[in-house]
Amino acid sequence: MLTIEPTGAVLGATGRGIDLARPLSDRSLGQILLALGRYGVLRFPDQHLDLGELKRFSEQFGKIQGPATRGRDPAQEYPEIDILSNLKQDGRYIGSPDAGQDWHTDMTYREVPGH
Repeated sequence: MLTIEPTGAVLGATGRGIDLARPLSDRSLGQILLALGRYGVLRFPDQHLDLGELKRFSEQFGKIQGPATRGRDPAQEYPEIDILSNLKQDGRYIGSPDAGQDWHTDMTYREVPGH
């Protein structure tokens, strides 16, 4: 059963008792949306989602804004998913190590900007 635990800080809460790799029930999605509106940021520790599961989970909140721009091959199975990481394998970053370092707003030129 999904529980939401506020951090006690200005924003943020932790969701527990749910496997995000599985499709959400209407009730669980409603609880998550309510908590997101109330706390601004949610975290769900100890989740193990493959890229397809991550995409399905993300699409429950709206259309994914489009392919990532940092060297991702659009022919990949999930080109809209990028990796943000400062970890290296074989001397190369496994993702974009500096994405989001500065304040920015995405997709402001769209009719409905990103949020």
